[in-house]
Amino acid sequence: MKKMKSESEECALKPFDIFTFQLGRATAIRRVATCRWALLVGVFLVWTAGIARHYDFRQLHIEHQWIWAPFLVVLFSSILIFTIFWLVALLKGGGMFHSQYLSFLALFLFTAPSAWLYAIPVEHLFPGDSLICAKINIALLGIVSLWRVLLMVRALIVLSGVGWPGAFGAVLLGASVEAFFGAFFKQLDVVGLMGGFELSPTQEFMSSAYGFISTGAFISGIVSIFFLIAHGMLRKGGLCFPEWKKAAAPKPAIMAAVVVLAIWAGMAIPFQINESLREPRVTFEEKARELKRPGARETP
Repeated sequence: MKKMKSESEECALKPFDIFTFQLGRATAIRRVATCRWALLVGVFLVWTAGIARHYDFRQLHIEHQWIWAPFLVVLFSSILIFTIFWLVALLKGGGMFHSQYLSFLALFLFTAPSAWLYAIPVEHLFPGDSLICAKINIALLGIVSLWRVLLMVRALIVLSGVGWPGAFGAVLLGASVEAFFGAFFKQLDVVGLMGGFELSPTQEFMSSAYGFISTGAFISGIVSIFFLIAHGMLRKGGLCFPEWKKAAAPKPAIMAAVVVLAIWAGMAIPFQINESLREPRVTFEEKARELKRPGARETP
């Protein structure tokens, strides 16, 4: 009984694991990977990231994309990256996909707090200067993306025993594929919507930024393959995530996640009140569609 109790305590999440995980602490990574309740805590963390990203320009009680849309992105990204890593590891006798993926998914969900950086109210700090806001937002996107890549690389190293070049190559390859197609279609969207019209400086910057990201992602994808080959990942190392342990719900960790979610919701309330009183904001995509309507050019 004493042994079972110690195992239960070992795999139970701690409240501060939410924060120490963001710094790549090995003990926090192991507890997240071995506790099935980490999935529930991760869901709350993803919602905090959704609030942080949308609180200052969406009416969260009306537009509900922040509730479900991040999970589509998480599922796509985590399955893509894990599949790449698992396929390579499988050639060396790695574990079964379904028995490993949920632990990986919990780790992926726990990277959500890195998106708290999006909460910086750039548009309110630089009102009327959309170009500066666009540049800062692109910089924040780069920081958050790099942070998440490094966290997942650290998690793979801690849990699988694969060296950092192999783990970095696997994560970078999946992230590069996602970034390439995401930025490529974003660029087409900007150019296509404004087809026949002159782009504003902000739109020109966004188009160039998306083009730079897609090109960089293509190059980094090729580099990641060389990382995998150079590291000899096909010959040594292996995927071996620890199995989930039977443990009682880590109530302090769950409550900590709920409290964090409540804090973010509370901080968003003043912005939500201001947003509800403000005239509806029209994006440049909506402006472009309006201009393309018949007779729109004649409208003063």
